[in-house]
Amino acid sequence: MNKRDERKQHLERHYQNCAQLVALCGGNKTGKQASVLLWKAEQEYHKFAVKLANEGASDEEWDMAREMARERVVRALGSLPKGFYLNSDPRGYALKLEENSVNIPLERDRGGYQLLSPEI
Repeated sequence: MNKRDERKQHLERHYQNCAQLVALCGGNKTGKQASVLLWKAEQEYHKFAVKLANEGASDEEWDMAREMARERVVRALGSLPKGFYLNSDPRGYALKLEENSVNIPLERDRGGYQLLSPEI
């Protein structure tokens, strides 16, 4: 199997996991639609985390960024999943679930957190 086929399989597994999350959270998106929305939310929140680390941010900016990220996750999944966690460290993924929050085989980071939008 070549890298392209491996990536395609990885993406399909991720879409299936996203579809399970959508069903768990009461949403109406397909797995692929949810994945794209989560990826966009991940990118935006990560940008803010980098800004926070480099320049700092007011409490108001921080609250606005967290609320925006939560709203985007709700738009993607239907509601916030159990154990939802926002990571403000720009060295890691931003949208996470606490370890073993849901019984879905999501990708994990080194700390055991389940990743909503891993790099594929």
